Formats: sequence, C-alpha cells, structure tokens
Amino acid sequence: LGPVFGQLSRRHAIAIVVLAASLNGLLVVLTKMATDRGLGVAEIYVTRTLLAGVVACLVARPRDIPLSALPKLTFRSALQTLYFVLLILAVERGSPATVQTLVATSPLIVLGVDAVQDRARPPLRLTFAAVGVVAGVALAVA
Repeated sequence: LGPVFGQLSRRHAIAIVVLAASLNGLLVVLTKMATDRGLGVAEIYVTRTLLAGVVACLVARPRDIPLSALPKLTFRSALQTLYFVLLILAVERGSPATVQTLVATSPLIVLGVDAVQDRARPPLRLTFAAVGVVAGVALAVA
C-alpha cells in the first residue's frame, strides 16, 4: 500500500488510517457479538474477509499486478488468513479489550518483518512511533 498512500495528501492518508483503525476495533466487537451468538470461525472468517476485500478495493483500487509479485502477495495473503482466524479464535476465548490491544500492535510486527525481509533499517520516525506505541500499551496493561 506504500505507493497508494504516497499518492495521497498527508491529511487524507491520516484520515484513512484513523478510519481503518476504528473499523478494525469495531470488527473485534462485532466478532465477539457473533461468537456470543454461536457463529463459528468459518462463518465469521468469510464475512470478515468479504468486508475486508470490499473496503480494500474502496481505499486502494486494484491495479495491474505483475506476475512476479504473486509469490509475495500469496505469502502475505496466507499471513492475513492466519491473522483473521487467530483473531476470531482469540476473541471467542478471551476478552475483546485484550485482543484489540494486541491487534493494535500488529503493525509493529509487520514493520519488523519487512525490515528483516528487506534487510534495511526502518526509518527513525517509524522507530520512534513504535516505541511510543509500546509505551502506550505498557501503560494500558499496567
């Protein structure tokens, strides 16, 4: 999504990120409501994936993707599937507040994986932001 957000103004990009974070929190609450009503992982997963696909297409319209990018996209899709399934199972078994706190820190994991994969240090600005997030979560959990 880097090039997509790079084409947006700073204000527009921030608005999209805030909207995405808010909707993600709402999805955790809706997932808990669905599990409380007896829906299973498969039903919730299909619904979440459908909604995520629609939102992703609205935020960043699909464009030509070279065949050489498919292995990397397939790996990322597999990780996203694992994320959705594990999140549903966590919400089903635990507190939505705890799950959402962990979910909110998942971008840090993605930044770390990308830095290791690309063999490049993340920008200093992102590193400071990550430290701020970890500090905030530590305060919330303490």
